[in-house]
This record gives sequence, C-alpha cells and structure tokens, in this order.
Amino acid sequence: MSNVKPKIRKIKESYSFRVAKEDDIDDMINVIGDYYNILEDDSPPLDRNNAPWSWITDSDLTFKVLLINEEISGFFIARHIAKSSHLHSFFIKETYRGKGFGEILLAEHWEDAIKNNSNIETLTLHMHVENTSATGFYLKHGYKKIIQAPLLFQENNGFGCWALNCKEKDQWPLRKGIDLYGLVIKL
Repeated sequence: MSNVKPKIRKIKESYSFRVAKEDDIDDMINVIGDYYNILEDDSPPLDRNNAPWSWITDSDLTFKVLLINEEISGFFIARHIAKSSHLHSFFIKETYRGKGFGEILLAEHWEDAIKNNSNIETLTLHMHVENTSATGFYLKHGYKKIIQAPLLFQENNGFGCWALNCKEKDQWPLRKGIDLYGLVIKL
C-alpha cells in the first residue's frame, strides 16, 4: 500500500467490524450526532430513505460498522470504482473520538478497498473545508489535496476514474466548500 500506514494506538476497549445491515441505519445516523449542526450544513444526510442510506444494497459500495463493546460506534461508506475507492462517509461516535479509533477504522477502509478492487491505484474522499480536524487527520495519514480541474478527466489513473464517475453522476465539480483529497496506493 502507500508508504503511509495508520499508526494504531493501543486500545483498551474491545472492538470489531462487520458489514452494516439495513437495521443498523438508525444507529449509524446516531453516530453522526451533531456533526452537521456544527458545520451549519442545511442538508445533512439524516433521512434514512435518501442517500447514502438508500445505497446500502448497492454492490459497488461497502457499508461497514465499527463495534466498540458490541455497540455501533463508528462506520464508513466507500464506493469502489475503476482504479479507486472513494470514502463517502467516515464517522466515529463523539465519545470515542481522539482515542485512536479513527486510525483503526481508516486501516479497515484501506484493507476493504484493496480487497474489493483488484485494480486499485488511489483512495479518494471529499470533506467540508470547515472540518479542519478531519483535514489534519487525513493529511497525517498521507492524503493530499487534489485540485478539481478538468485535467483530471484526462488522467488514466484512479483520480481520473473518480472524476469521470462524478461527472457521470452530475456531481462535478464538487459543490463550493467541499475539497477533494486523495492517496496513491503502492501495492
């Protein structure tokens, strides 16, 4: 993989991972907590009947939950496209933030991305520019800010595949206030 690997701290609590089920959606929404209120976002994805929750049966996505002491305390949602895996959502319950569970969940996402995409070259994600703690977290783990320029469409790599996927879904460029980050994988 990349030269950068999450440094996983020693954790006291017992934890495990499993694929999320439709019955987990309300617990996953509860993990998000007040995150979108803090960002003053007027369109948080908290309606279980809309995206990303309505995607839970899509075979191109992974919905995985982090269980801490048998309780859903984190999750990620990743879309696997040609040459890339895009981290759509990544949340840790507020009471467990800053304790090393983010690194554990990120490592699980990386392993899952490689397992589900044999041609993987890049990992991508996007986030709100106001989310400075997340920016620091991802930069610490090797992600770099990617400029959303039309030149991305000409690249025959994971970043180009990501851009074309977004354009096909009429989601290019990302809306104002959202930045793109990526990490090149070296297997």
